[in-house]
Amino acid sequence: MNPFAVIGLVAAAGVGVTMAMRKGNAAERIVAAYWRNVGLGLGPEEAVAEAYRSVMPGAIVELPSGSFFQTARWIVDRGRPGRDMDMDDAYQGRVDPHWGKDITAAPETPVRAAKTSIVTYAENRIAGFGRMIWLSHLDAGNRSTVYAHLDGFNVGLGQLVQGDDVIGYVGNTCAPEGAVVPCWCRRTDAARCRNAAGENTSRTMGAHCHFEVHNSRIPQMGSLRDNVALGRREVTEPVVWLREEGIAVVGEMV
Repeated sequence: MNPFAVIGLVAAAGVGVTMAMRKGNAAERIVAAYWRNVGLGLGPEEAVAEAYRSVMPGAIVELPSGSFFQTARWIVDRGRPGRDMDMDDAYQGRVDPHWGKDITAAPETPVRAAKTSIVTYAENRIAGFGRMIWLSHLDAGNRSTVYAHLDGFNVGLGQLVQGDDVIGYVGNTCAPEGAVVPCWCRRTDAARCRNAAGENTSRTMGAHCHFEVHNSRIPQMGSLRDNVALGRREVTEPVVWLREEGIAVVGEMV
């Protein structure tokens, strides 16, 4: 687990805390408060501590010693690069935009946070993404990153994470919890949702992490539900961004 802790506020995989954070939209308010504090001249450590306290009065915030901003060495510990971002990708005779980078790996392979961030989404409520984490970065780049189709989470909503922390694990989840099949898996030609026997499993064709880079600090859930509406202005080519940040797509555990 990462060295950040917000005692009494965040518990990884804590259902009660997650529900409370969603109800008050607290995670996004913490991000907004952080940037207001930065604008007032506070240093990053003080800015984030005050942001949590302002949104959740009485929270005890413990920050790590050393560098506040940290960048990952890579996104997925072991694997290989898969499908690239393609805004006009033809899949089985139809246009099927793909807004991120797929990283294929064995199930339960660790997935790492790109940068120091606040977890502003860690649930499974959006068809086609499965278990997904949205990280709102706390550096000046005004970016956020998305990690989808995960098998499980290692963080909770509202948690402060550092670059290179393990936030979740590679999987092939696709449908929202409780749903029979996601919308695009209902199509008769949705071969990637079917197993070798031809059964629609509501899973992706294989375990991978779908990775996106967004030009917004907080989740744009409407855009995630409709990738076409997302538009070119809202996303950044993930491989180019990773290269600029000095982050590899995949690496080996050390």
